[in-house]
Amino acid sequence: MRCLLVILDGLGDRPADILNGTTPLQAALTPNLDALAASGINALMYPISPGIAPSSDIAHFTIFGYSSDEYPGRGYIETLGEGIPIDDLDVAFRTSFISVKEEDGSFIITGRSMRGHVDTGYELAKSIPDDVLYGIETKFVYTGLRQGLLLLKGDVSADVTDADPLEVGLPIAEVQPTADASDREKAANTARVVNEFMLRTYERIKDEDMNFLVTKWAGQKKDIDPFYEKTSLHGAIVAEGPLYKGLATYTGMDFVEVKDEDKPWSDLARRLDTALDLLAESRDFVHVHTKVPDHAGHRKDPLLKKSQIEELDKAFARLIRPVKDDKDLLVVVTADHATTSQGDLIHSGEPVPMVMTGPTTGKDTVDKFDEFSARLGSLGCVYGRDVMPLILNYTDRIRYLGSRVFPGNITARPTLDRIKALRSKRD
Repeated sequence: MRCLLVILDGLGDRPADILNGTTPLQAALTPNLDALAASGINALMYPISPGIAPSSDIAHFTIFGYSSDEYPGRGYIETLGEGIPIDDLDVAFRTSFISVKEEDGSFIITGRSMRGHVDTGYELAKSIPDDVLYGIETKFVYTGLRQGLLLLKGDVSADVTDADPLEVGLPIAEVQPTADASDREKAANTARVVNEFMLRTYERIKDEDMNFLVTKWAGQKKDIDPFYEKTSLHGAIVAEGPLYKGLATYTGMDFVEVKDEDKPWSDLARRLDTALDLLAESRDFVHVHTKVPDHAGHRKDPLLKKSQIEELDKAFARLIRPVKDDKDLLVVVTADHATTSQGDLIHSGEPVPMVMTGPTTGKDTVDKFDEFSARLGSLGCVYGRDVMPLILNYTDRIRYLGSRVFPGNITARPTLDRIKALRSKRD
């Protein structure tokens, strides 16, 4: 059996007074999502654990069946997604051009967006040369829309903190070794290199509107089992952007890019159509991603988020017939985290709804897809780490727990191509 996993980025939210004490998803008219909820089994899902507000990349990585210990860091993932060559021992940071003012010897963030519509980052990047700092090679690559990547080569560590506090009015933080750094001396020198890089860059661009290049999300390669090895599923990701291309590359899934467009329903519809085609061809598992709810949440307008969810719901009409007629398809719809459309938080730690519907799931009594209706679902409360085992179970691919055919901790049942057969003749 095959699986379509749709993740509506940032879908979850908190109740809003302007919506009579309901969340944007509760208030939205979503007949198609409600029909999916009514056709299957439902749950509340904490992507990581209660109260934890994850980033999209870590939440997706967990939902795909991996542990946080296996995550290499977003800087490395985005470097893969940008197609930039990186050696196994290099460390990569995501960077952003921002505006700061000097105050009492610190750099206070005054702005995080480009003034006007001209991307001046390309010109700023020309003033940042490759360098060698404290024995470490530095290379900056600008990737557009204020963003870039800093690559470090040498005796370096990813066990360092972010310089970016992500909020206007706060100071740039000094990069330091993390408390659990595996090699504190190496991490300390890496931190010193990054701090020096930021200070030297500031001296070059301090008279510009965007006058500081801040670093975050250090990453370095880790060895993991490819997605197919863990799940026996030939996977693909249908999305847009380097983060999801990087996740696909790192986990060994195919990546099919569908560019964002202005109309949420047609944007998601194209992705769902692409996914259904892939499932009809050769893929066993396709993940579809849309950023629309997350973008709306960051605008801090519950009414906008409600209307955007209603637009997205139109696209789900094309899944109603496959769910009803395809006896070889499991459809899963959920979110990677909550993005509050009020207040100051970037993401929040509320649970998100999840529905699983297909020929093996049966039905519960839930008939509406939202954060509060899902509490009555037959699956109860689950975590991100539970999603892939549930998918393997309802696609009849889960390993019998008492069986140990593979040396590693493989979740999927054995398949012919992956069993090391005992040979009848000894070497």
